[in-house]
Amino acid sequence: AERDALKKKLYGKRSEKSSKPKKPKCACAQGCTVVQAPPPERVGQGLTRFAPSVYAHIMSARVFDAIPLSRLADRFSRMGFPLRRSTITDLFHRGSEELRGLYEALKERIKSSPLLHADETPQPILSEGGCKRGFMWTFATQKLALFLFSRGRSGDVPKGLLEGSSGHLVVDGYAGYNALIEEMLRQRVGCLAHLRRKFVEARADAPQLCDRVVAKIKAIYRGEAKLRAQGLLGSEAHQRFRETRALSFMMSLRELALETPGVLLKSKLGKAITYLKNQWVALTRFTTDCSLPLDNNHAERLLRRIALSRKSSLFMSEGRGDLYAITLSLVQSCRLCQISPEAYLSDVLIRVQNTPISRVQELLPDRWRPPDGSTPPVWC
Repeated sequence: AERDALKKKLYGKRSEKSSKPKKPKCACAQGCTVVQAPPPERVGQGLTRFAPSVYAHIMSARVFDAIPLSRLADRFSRMGFPLRRSTITDLFHRGSEELRGLYEALKERIKSSPLLHADETPQPILSEGGCKRGFMWTFATQKLALFLFSRGRSGDVPKGLLEGSSGHLVVDGYAGYNALIEEMLRQRVGCLAHLRRKFVEARADAPQLCDRVVAKIKAIYRGEAKLRAQGLLGSEAHQRFRETRALSFMMSLRELALETPGVLLKSKLGKAITYLKNQWVALTRFTTDCSLPLDNNHAERLLRRIALSRKSSLFMSEGRGDLYAITLSLVQSCRLCQISPEAYLSDVLIRVQNTPISRVQELLPDRWRPPDGSTPPVWC
């Protein structure tokens, strides 16, 4: 009874016939022509009374703001729009499925990129008998981000995506990327942030050594920051800095670490030195090309939203990881391009239905423009 009273208050007395959208008809004065307004745009082929903006709000709030769908249902209810959690869940899944073709186009763009950042993080999934451990992978450029969901951490995931491509791959020391490197598909670029972190964690074993190593890494970052402030990134001066001073810092850092006697291999300091030795070629590759980044922080920042979602949602439904990855890829790409994800999704959820496969890449965030050709709304 209370539910019926609330519906009556919100929507009034509406019959099945009157609840349908009314399309006004216009006729000319002489009665020879009748024109009827077009029906409202719908997402997908099914019947739905929800506008694309509702889909866009739910999808961006779920993946970027890390708000569980149950909390979204509570928020809509407080606003005076009672929606069941099952309804919101269906809207999220339906909207994500509509964008699958755009997601496949994003894969092709990422695969063709000469420089990629890659990383992975655990993502629990709810399965029969309890939670199991899945993984969410990210492969990113400076303007686009692709997320892939897998049930394991096998190297088949990056190899399956990037097979047949070439260029550089910025990663940590995880062996799952070795297949790409060994087959010469991509050149590995190391991460100085990972190296620094290992020596910071090992400081209790050898404070003076670790402080000196960290100081050498800090000097490289300071030199890069000075060049950035002067607007010299990518210039000949930048390349000379990397080939001379940066390489000198790395060589002295290596000498400091390897000449330390009595280090236990299983200690934190031993693991840090082993990481330096094993990843030396990748860690120094940035000295040969000033366009290569010093670290993989770009990919790690993209994974923060997944870590935030793990705290608020605890797990993901089995079989829904792919849909989550689709929406997260496009919303994070919107953030990288500094455009509003809700405005973007509201538009492409409609346009992707009528866009040929050969032109669907025009709807990716780095190329997207509103239908009227205006400037895309800015990310706030």
